[in-house]
Amino acid sequence: MGQAAIAGILANPAFTTVLPTCVSIEDVHEYAAAPDLPLAADEVARLDDLWDANFGVTNRYEMPLKSSA
Repeated sequence: MGQAAIAGILANPAFTTVLPTCVSIEDVHEYAAAPDLPLAADEVARLDDLWDANFGVTNRYEMPLKSSA
């Protein structure tokens, strides 16, 4: 799961690095192997769609403007 998350982030050209939280040696090995498993073109396309849709999350800090009418 960690490798997939890092590979997904690295597939987006807006990101140049990923700094995951590592709490064990196993975590370091897991995350370090992520670049060795690049995503397929269809996976990258799906991620692009998810990024465009903000992964289905509405910005909770964005307040709709109230009508002055």
